Amino acid sequence: ELTREREEAFATFKGLQDAWTAELEESEGTQKFLNAVQNYPLLKGVQTNLYKCFMPQAWGWGSTRGVTALLHPEGVYDDPKGGVLRAALYPRLRAHYQFENQLTLFAEVHHNTKYSINVYGVAQSAATFLHMANLFAPASVSASLAHAGGGKAPTGKVFNVAPHTGYHRAEAGGSVIIMDAAEPPAGLHGAESHASALAFEFAASGARIVVSCGWSPDQGARWREAVRATAAHSALTLEETSSARLLEPGWRRDLVGPRMVHGPDPVRVRRNEEELGVWLEASHDGYRKAFGLSLRRRIFLAMDGADLRGEDGLFRPVEDGPPANPEARLSFSIRFHLHPDVRASLSRDSLSALLVLPSGDGWRFRTDGGPVRLDRSVYLAAGSPPRRSTQLVVAGEAEPFGGGDRPPNRVRWAFQRLGRVGAASG
Repeated sequence: ELTREREEAFATFKGLQDAWTAELEESEGTQKFLNAVQNYPLLKGVQTNLYKCFMPQAWGWGSTRGVTALLHPEGVYDDPKGGVLRAALYPRLRAHYQFENQLTLFAEVHHNTKYSINVYGVAQSAATFLHMANLFAPASVSASLAHAGGGKAPTGKVFNVAPHTGYHRAEAGGSVIIMDAAEPPAGLHGAESHASALAFEFAASGARIVVSCGWSPDQGARWREAVRATAAHSALTLEETSSARLLEPGWRRDLVGPRMVHGPDPVRVRRNEEELGVWLEASHDGYRKAFGLSLRRRIFLAMDGADLRGEDGLFRPVEDGPPANPEARLSFSIRFHLHPDVRASLSRDSLSALLVLPSGDGWRFRTDGGPVRLDRSVYLAAGSPPRRSTQLVVAGEAEPFGGGDRPPNRVRWAFQRLGRVGAASG
């Protein structure tokens, strides 16, 4: 069928066959040239491409005192058939700076794509080179090389991890974030734990901005179970359910208490410290069994503390295969509970909100996930009685498939400092 349609096109459009044949000859000739062992003997048996062909060419053209720098993907280092190429590469390698495209320096490339800057020189008797990994910004390379290595640790930012509880903390420019990056504890502690995986809290200039509903022993018992739900935290909920569930009422619950069960396991987290700030990325599978989707949250706090950015993505693990009903839609809500002292007002297009702190300092919340709602909330951490508060809510409907890297399954949001916008409140 394709042959017939091609012949008809050739007969209809004058000169098309000559153009098609010329392009075919060029493509086939280029492929044969790049795959020719006599031209690129180091690439024998390797799936060739242009950047791999550039490497031996650059090595051959360089002088004994010169260096060559190439930016290319990381495939040369893990190709199972690339042993011959790597045997020639490592003696020539002077520096290897591995990056991840999280800052979208290459907008057309996926943000998780890894690549590297590689500096090559004349072959040495042994492999000796500088190595830096998991970089986001090129400035980190020059800053690291310029640092003498002595003196006190930088005081502009403080990073903390609580390995036993899973909390991650980052501080920069007077702003602090705390993120829950662990599954609910098992055993006795499960009777008091919260379904708060991937929830975060945010404070700036000594004022709390994003919080959870919290808890205080001064509150009545009727609140205790409600504030343990995911919806009581600044996190994403799917189909208005929690990422972990309590034991159902019955003899087991009577025996061991209202323990948290069927929660995320495990919660995976990664952090990266850059000159520009700190990145936190965590994911959990608390919704996978019931709805077939896992959740990923990324948070970035800028070095000056004036910019907090986040991204929530719902994705279907590849190993789960296609969903039973690809046309189904799953409702989600991303909540940001505000401290009672924060005054909030929506913009006219409802895509952003102005937040005013007691000091009069202003912050702008914005999102690409659709309209923002201002809903009622409650704050219990200050003791009795509960205080009324407000929550920002971004809602949508997710597809039951995909990698969570595009709408509607991906929502980006940000809190950005504006400076003084109002009078200080008493």
